[in-house]
Amino acid sequence: MDQGPLTDKELEDLDNFLLNADLENSMDVSMLDGFLTAVVSGPTLILPSQWLPWVWDCEEGKQSIRFKSAKQAQRITGLILKHMNDLTSTLVRYADEYEPVLMENPNEGDPIPIIDEWCCGYMKGVMLDYAGWLPLLTAADKPLHSIWLYGTPDGWEQLSQQAPNLEQHRCTADGLADVARLAHAYWLARRLVK
Repeated sequence: MDQGPLTDKELEDLDNFLLNADLENSMDVSMLDGFLTAVVSGPTLILPSQWLPWVWDCEEGKQSIRFKSAKQAQRITGLILKHMNDLTSTLVRYADEYEPVLMENPNEGDPIPIIDEWCCGYMKGVMLDYAGWLPLLTAADKPLHSIWLYGTPDGWEQLSQQAPNLEQHRCTADGLADVARLAHAYWLARRLVK
């Protein structure tokens, strides 16, 4: 399989598979992107055997997948790993080019970015090593606050009380890449010191 980012067709194929697989709680491609962004950014190496079950079952990480064939299994897991490798490469070498994969609500020609799925995925990735992430989660300047707000039940409750307007929502969406870059750089610097 070629290196580099997934093509639009590969992203579409992966999303279609995830949405149409015989799984109740599989991630969609936006949630997967947020999840993998956190997995490759965090303080410790998390092996595919630890994170892949969460792709098929984002609620408990327990439901397994049954592929129709070995070829399908190779293609789908290959696409997921290719995307993960591209995220790693982009965040390390070309961080300014990193952009999250967000879905959009067409909104009659004025699209609204859907950020909940991506943020939920990111927070699920964080939870795989919650203790390791604590220094960044509890930092005084709250660098992950926007992701926490849109990606956790406690955040949604707070969000419902704040009731952000459309401009504030778009501003948060535009800032997700910066937050992800900051978190990756924070942990990368500490991993390099070890």
